[in-house]
Amino acid sequence: METIRDNEEEKKSCEGINIVFIGHPIRVKQKLKIGNEVYNISFDGFKDTKYNEDPFIWNNNFLYSFCHANHALSADIRQKIKKEEVYLVFVSKTGRNSKIVEIDTIIKAEEIYEWPNKNERFKESLCSKIFNDKVIAHHLPKFLEGGGISEHNNKNLYTCVGDSDGSFLPMKKDGDIFIPFRFNESVSKNLLELIKVTDNDMYYVAKSTSPRLITENKENTFNKVYEVVKKLIEEENSSRGNPKEDQRFLKSYQIRNLDKKNLFVIGNGFDIAHNIESQYSKFRDFVFKLSNLDELDRNKIIEDEIEAFEIPSSVLNHDGEEIYNTAELAAFYHSVINTISFKNYDPEWKDFEKNWGELNILSFTSTEFVDKHGDIEPFRIASAVEEIVHNLKSAYQIATFKLFSEWIRSLDTSRIVATKKTIQKHIRDSYFLTFNYTNVLEDVYNVENYQVCHIHGSINENKFIVGHGKDEKLKNYEQNPFSVNDFIIEIVNVMKKDTSKHYVENLTFFENLKDIENIYFIGFNLSDEHSVDSLYFKKLFKELKGFNVYFDSYHQDEIDKFKQTLETWGAQYIKLYVINTERDKVVEP
Repeated sequence: METIRDNEEEKKSCEGINIVFIGHPIRVKQKLKIGNEVYNISFDGFKDTKYNEDPFIWNNNFLYSFCHANHALSADIRQKIKKEEVYLVFVSKTGRNSKIVEIDTIIKAEEIYEWPNKNERFKESLCSKIFNDKVIAHHLPKFLEGGGISEHNNKNLYTCVGDSDGSFLPMKKDGDIFIPFRFNESVSKNLLELIKVTDNDMYYVAKSTSPRLITENKENTFNKVYEVVKKLIEEENSSRGNPKEDQRFLKSYQIRNLDKKNLFVIGNGFDIAHNIESQYSKFRDFVFKLSNLDELDRNKIIEDEIEAFEIPSSVLNHDGEEIYNTAELAAFYHSVINTISFKNYDPEWKDFEKNWGELNILSFTSTEFVDKHGDIEPFRIASAVEEIVHNLKSAYQIATFKLFSEWIRSLDTSRIVATKKTIQKHIRDSYFLTFNYTNVLEDVYNVENYQVCHIHGSINENKFIVGHGKDEKLKNYEQNPFSVNDFIIEIVNVMKKDTSKHYVENLTFFENLKDIENIYFIGFNLSDEHSVDSLYFKKLFKELKGFNVYFDSYHQDEIDKFKQTLETWGAQYIKLYVINTERDKVVEP
């Protein structure tokens, strides 16, 4: 490899910076969720052409080889890169008939890679530190047999290697989403005068050393656009890690690997396999310990009367929030869930969330509201139940968040090591849909935040979504008097997990899954086709066709049931495999 680069200490400081504007056709847009923010980034359309001139999608560096590279990386610019700051600014119109120009990428030039001679350009002769397999597959035109490349096959060919910290995608807030930085109409007009070929879809390169700036008297026009971009670059330099509320500067590491082909679905079994005691039976023990109940009460259940639950009393703090005694709250919570779980033959709370939809086993049959003739007085009961339900709802909501969040935060994840080779192998080309609240993927496997969707919240978000998926139309209430059903339904609905809402909240993530080729289920149990979480998969499988499914070998004995669930959910998969994810080895079903 030959590079044209001087040592940093030899670089000269200069008053200004060098900016090269590179015009190109309209770019492809794709929404990308990073953290809690959504970006509609602009980039070359690899999905349509298989090739892409934006390799920042696949590595830490921004590379620039084509699209007028021989003009932009002319001898004078290559010399400036050795000693001065040079920025390559890629621009395009926002639409075919639009008068507005946007920036999709700003590359701060770090070094120049000079390609081998024309007849010596083989994959093996390229620098692997710059051209990794992903870059070669997408950024470079296809290599031909016998050497050479199919296009841009100039005698002298260069690639600009961008500075990974100084290169960025400038984004501006537009409503609830960030979009590429756009020039106003006046500056856009000036820029189009510099880069647009008259009556043609071709574009020029515009730089301060362009002779035509003088011959066409466009130096002032160039300077007007230059000042806008210079200010933008200065803002990026000064706001590192602390941008304005309506401004973002995306780096390569945040947006690479947009062509992901794998989806990992991660369930609680994944955490358990990493020795995290996240079984719901452990939550049961945690709640019981906080409750200060006697050991004799561990398996105690309440009779069928809803008024029998001892709802803890609360006080209001100075902010008007209800405050409960932790022990009383835990005792109440334990009695409610224990009763429902035991009556569903689940003393270990294994179907903890599902059981919450079974509150309809409780009735309201108190003789306290019977008149002297032995007839039930429905309106007196309704009034009493309304008060009970209000208190029960309040206590339940606070108990769920407080106790569940405390339990999740108490889980020890400090000694975990990565054991799943399949995940390690595919980290960079995968998305992860996790139903867990811990951050094992991010902290142990070093998966980037933007690749992960914690569909039910996480420790970092201080958000924990739990509940059942039972339909609100309750049955078996013939014995209840008029209007009591409405209140019971109200309680059950409070305990319900709104999967439709959570799907919409994470819609951007699901939209990124449309080209997935492989789905891996690890620690996720598909034995219940009526699972509270089935909606997510029904939505996904409606859009996704022609993919392979991999089940962790831990569930090898349940494959037939899993197949049935997938078919019920509408999965149109090609083939199903069983894989040992710790060894990354496919085994026979």
